[in-house]
Amino acid sequence: MKKLFALLLFPIAALAFYPGGEPDYFIWTPPTQRVDGAALDPATEIDAYILRCTKDGVPSFDATIGVGAQSRWNVTQGTFGTGTWVCALYARDLEARTSDPSGAVEFQITTYTFKVAPKAPTGLAVH
Repeated sequence: MKKLFALLLFPIAALAFYPGGEPDYFIWTPPTQRVDGAALDPATEIDAYILRCTKDGVPSFDATIGVGAQSRWNVTQGTFGTGTWVCALYARDLEARTSDPSGAVEFQITTYTFKVAPKAPTGLAVH
């Protein structure tokens, strides 16, 4: 059975909004070779990239975040909450074979703020 080559690079590229906030995005290098040395074309042979994370040691996030030759996933604010997160990325080919995990990435979110859109006036005066 062929197995996808392990993803080599998976850094968190930036923190969002403020120190201690959740990541803005994840970037990675798509695999181009299988474990047995056979070439792998990510544009036509990668069905999905799957991000799996634990929060404070408990499995807490498992989602498909990309396909094909994509190498970036923008994080929607509110995806992660406060805590210590450890994440790894997996690639799945068109035959549903999954790669070994990427190197793990650990980050800590210590502050969390939701941005709230302003509402119409309610007649309440604030002084």
